[in-house]
Amino acid sequence: MYIDETVHTRIRYDYPYKAIFYDLDGTLTGKGPQTWATHYYAHLNVSECEHLEWVYNGVTCDNTAQVRRIGFRAAKPAALFAGMEIRILPYDDYLWTDAAGKEAYKDNKSNYGKIIWKKDHVTWAAAYVTGHKYKVHWGQAGIDWENVQVEVSERWVPTDKAIWMVHNHSDVRSNITVTDSTNGIEFSNDTIAGTDLT
Repeated sequence: MYIDETVHTRIRYDYPYKAIFYDLDGTLTGKGPQTWATHYYAHLNVSECEHLEWVYNGVTCDNTAQVRRIGFRAAKPAALFAGMEIRILPYDDYLWTDAAGKEAYKDNKSNYGKIIWKKDHVTWAAAYVTGHKYKVHWGQAGIDWENVQVEVSERWVPTDKAIWMVHNHSDVRSNITVTDSTNGIEFSNDTIAGTDLT
């Protein structure tokens, strides 16, 4: 790829704002080989990424993590979720030092990425940077769900860093089973490994 130095805006995203560019040689991002560019959402304010709106209309991320698409779909009861945006908050433990700091961080709405509902796909899909924890909920404070499907990028590889998700759910459940339909694996209640990201 050749970038003309007189061109100041290298990327301009448009609806549905879901493109993820993987830069093999660093020509596009200027961050070296195997780097990333995607549309900006506030939940992508993480250490591996830099927000340069005027050049990339989004973020560029270094090669120490991956950028992967994760989608949520088929949320039930469907009537509660129709038209509702999903809110995504970077939720790594180092972002606050005490309980008061954590609450102040959660209350700051500018920290949240907001993904619109895509009626034609009945889904909420966005880019996530691997190696981080995110708090995900629908609406202003969170809507309880009875069922939701999570779709991980088909480009996910076993060497990718983990992504941890924290969801609100105040309805009582005695059993939660997670199914990986791609690999035909079912994780029974209380069998998923710990949340250590290192």
